[in-house]
Amino acid sequence: MTWIQGTSDDCENRLTRRKRTVDDGRVIGNPTVAFLFVLLLVSCGGSDLRGKWSKSRDGKTYLVVDHVEGLRGCEKIWLDGKAWPYREGVVGGISPGNHTIACNEENGADLSFTIPPSVIYHFDYWGP
Repeated sequence: MTWIQGTSDDCENRLTRRKRTVDDGRVIGNPTVAFLFVLLLVSCGGSDLRGKWSKSRDGKTYLVVDHVEGLRGCEKIWLDGKAWPYREGVVGGISPGNHTIACNEENGADLSFTIPPSVIYHFDYWGP
């Protein structure tokens, strides 16, 4: 086994070169790490035809009904056949899974949507 002894200047030069590379403003890093970071940001929420959602801080599931004011004649929101007790834009607790929503009880135009668990779901699309 051969022992090669370097000087402390060699070590300092290597450290200085490494520091200079970072300070130059060049992008240094692993592309896989960058991809995983972006994936993590995207996986914190999502969207579908009826709305969008983000993870809830406490792990419970919530619903927010947005954009009711623009609907003609919509006096009360009905969720799963029961009056939704919250006003537009107010967060209310709900179970995850499949739900139906309607504007006014007698309307008969129920819209179906699915709420993932542990999210705040913003229902915001009343179209077909």
